[in-house]
Amino acid sequence: MPRVPATFATARLTARKPRVDDGPAIFSAYASDPEVTRYLSWRAYDRVEPLNAFVRECVAHWEKGDGHLAWLLCLKGTDTPIGSIGMNLEGGGKALFGYVLGKKFWGHGFAAEALTHLVDWALAEPTLFRAWAFCDVEN
Repeated sequence: MPRVPATFATARLTARKPRVDDGPAIFSAYASDPEVTRYLSWRAYDRVEPLNAFVRECVAHWEKGDGHLAWLLCLKGTDTPIGSIGMNLEGGGKALFGYVLGKKFWGHGFAAEALTHLVDWALAEPTLFRAWAFCDVEN
């Protein structure tokens, strides 16, 4: 299993592990917006409590070092999430990526910036051979 970075930085972003108290900020930034989640595998949250449970699961995955590893994306110099990028390490040396950004951050290349960093990291790892993602053709 590769050693996954807990944080990373790009030209305009910092990425960090989620904390158990991040639910309300995530809810506000993107997780409650049906337009943002339209093409994702999960639907917009209408209450913060179920989102808080998901964030606790994300924290637990980091503590165990397995499952879905998610980073919160923040503009450099801030600690407020504008989105998230995640990775699932799969058998056979594969890394599956997915991301979400708040609507007001669409069209600025933030997702490509974060994804490029993580794919470059993944493909430099000797135990990983494939970096991939699903894409909804309607998106």
